[in-house]
Amino acid sequence: VPDRAYKKRRFPKDPVWHPGETPSMGIGQGYTHLNPLQLCVMTARIANGQKSLHPRLIRSIGGVEQRAGSDWGDLPVDKGHLHFVREAMAAVTTSGTASRVADLGLGPIKMAGKTGTAQHYSYGGGRGVHGTNGPWALRDHAWFVAFAPYDDPRYAIAVLVEHGGFGAAAAAPRAREIMRTILLKDPDILKRIEKPAPLPALPPDLHDDGASPPVPIDLPPPPPETT
Repeated sequence: VPDRAYKKRRFPKDPVWHPGETPSMGIGQGYTHLNPLQLCVMTARIANGQKSLHPRLIRSIGGVEQRAGSDWGDLPVDKGHLHFVREAMAAVTTSGTASRVADLGLGPIKMAGKTGTAQHYSYGGGRGVHGTNGPWALRDHAWFVAFAPYDDPRYAIAVLVEHGGFGAAAAAPRAREIMRTILLKDPDILKRIEKPAPLPALPPDLHDDGASPPVPIDLPPPPPETT
């Protein structure tokens, strides 16, 4: 997460942090760099609302058990703020950007999430594009993060579809399929579901975004970055 020192170091020709860059950062734009694991950890922390969870891939080394993922202290965040974000993420899948693609078909088991679209290429000269228009390698990346069940979180997920366009079209449907599969393997979740319904069909106007091109595409090199 960049600050004024980053701006001075990275952009020596324009080292000033301008007022307009602050709200841009506030909505997740700007110079922030993230990977799927980082966003999944963030989502898991928002979902549980209490612990500063850390992923643990190895239980023990040489017979010595490693620090548990929940043994990293409490989140230094106002609980009211976390509750607000969770409510907003639930709204994304019921009345927001992912409302048409987030139904798991599992009755009372609902998923909360957030779509995202990350600019991949400079829009100078009209070369970069949103959505699925234009050359595949110039399209934006599609994001979706989610947790479920909303009322008793147990699983978090982050999906990135490179050059997929919009998160709601390319990433959210894939996250829905993965999350449903995981939930149906959980015996405690199954107790809450009388009879799983078939996975609801996607809207007919929603294309399967994010597919790679059939053949490689030669593209002009991006403009040189200032170092």
